[in-house]
Amino acid sequence: MRRLTRQIVVHSLLLVYLVDGVVGSNSTGVGDLKTRCRDGERQALLKFKDNLDDDHDVLPSWNNKEENRECCNWCGIRCDNVSGHVIMLDLCQSTYLRGNISSSLIELSHLNYLNLQGINLSGNPIPTFFVKMTSLTYLNLSWCNLQGLIPESVGNLIALDYLDLSHNKLEGEIPKSIWNICTLKILNVSSNKLSGQFSEPNERSCGQYSLEHLDVSRNSIMGSFPNLTLFPSLKTLSLSSNQLNGSVHQRIGQLSELEYLDISNNSLEGVISEAHFAKLSKLRFLDLSFNQLHLNVSSAWIPPFKLEEIRLSSCKLGPQFPEWLQTQNNYIHLDISNTKISDPIPSWFWNLATNSTFLNVSNNQIRGAIANSTVEWNYYKEEIDLSSNQLEGPVPLFLFKVNVLQLSRNNFSDINSACGVTEDGWLTILDLSYNQLSGKLFNCWSHFNYLKVLNLAYNELVGEIPKTIGSLTLLEALLLSKNRFVGELPLSLKNCTELKFLMSGKISYGDQYPLG
Repeated sequence: MRRLTRQIVVHSLLLVYLVDGVVGSNSTGVGDLKTRCRDGERQALLKFKDNLDDDHDVLPSWNNKEENRECCNWCGIRCDNVSGHVIMLDLCQSTYLRGNISSSLIELSHLNYLNLQGINLSGNPIPTFFVKMTSLTYLNLSWCNLQGLIPESVGNLIALDYLDLSHNKLEGEIPKSIWNICTLKILNVSSNKLSGQFSEPNERSCGQYSLEHLDVSRNSIMGSFPNLTLFPSLKTLSLSSNQLNGSVHQRIGQLSELEYLDISNNSLEGVISEAHFAKLSKLRFLDLSFNQLHLNVSSAWIPPFKLEEIRLSSCKLGPQFPEWLQTQNNYIHLDISNTKISDPIPSWFWNLATNSTFLNVSNNQIRGAIANSTVEWNYYKEEIDLSSNQLEGPVPLFLFKVNVLQLSRNNFSDINSACGVTEDGWLTILDLSYNQLSGKLFNCWSHFNYLKVLNLAYNELVGEIPKTIGSLTLLEALLLSKNRFVGELPLSLKNCTELKFLMSGKISYGDQYPLG
């Protein structure tokens, strides 16, 4: 599961909630002939369209033709059933539209919902007249190629529930006036060029009490970690990919409504203790990765949460394998790579991982053998990455039942257990390079017919390459160099018609199999 999936789910649910609240039962749209739109508002919409280049005819019904005079039936428009006023303008994903936003929108005095996501506004700033549209409860200007500052007067939009300015080129600081919007529940200013320190609300502000979802990720916000206890209703918080520094205060553990916490890719440092999670019983997503944080908790710690995604890459967890993971049996994504763990992998770890789709324990100093297990994955396993450790012994059978298996730079000595795979699996990438594999390469590749990349380079394999490797008809890359194979490549490799990259060292190809 990628982070985009969870954000889509969150925002989709929020969108349903907000649209229902804005449109309600007293609205009309396509196919409703009960309401005649007001002429002044129709003309305002036509002026709005005139300022846009619509080369792909995205808005074909927006015209003054007699059959299209009912603007409440126009694409993206909804009207109030009783008054006929336009209350919703939704042109989301209209990526073929470009130009300027006409100030004629001010004439839509009852407009609650405005979504212009994806319209190319050609690097213009946020229009100043927007702050006069005080009836707006929903405003989405994401992916609009906006530049300049977020105006301080944005605080005049006192009815806003939802404000999305993400994926633009906006600069400067987040204006403090934004916290004067007492109804604001969702604020997304991610993926801009915002800088300066995080603007905290003051004692006269009210917006912080209603705010539930805050995303300022992928900007250049700097300074110390903000006082998040000022936002007691937060459910979703993303401060990732900024320039925040210093320590994370324990007060973050008081955000009892928090479900999603992402502070990754900053310059944060210091200790994260049990107190940081004291009241986070609703937390489902945690990302502390790519900072200089040290997770220092008791071996007997029982977290108050049940996480679905755990991302702690580059935090210090070791040298012991984190015992508290035993309490997390619902996760689908676990990344504890580069966390200075040197313990062997405990047997309980694999039993808890049955529901996961992604496991990354790479770049540690984990030692010892992985015991064979009868564990059966409950779900499709996307990737297991155990590379760059000190694992040894045979590779157990259950590991081969994944899509991507990364085992390079270890001390594994045997992969013959793969012959125990008795049905077609989904393994597409297998990397066992830089290990200590020895002996002959097994001759049972027929159940790996989805394999696209096979990397066995830098081992001690001997003998001839088995003919059954030619059954890998989807193979695109085969790396066998720096072994001690003898003879020629098997003629069966001619069946591998997708093969684009072949490194075989000193093995000859023979006259009957020219290298393409």
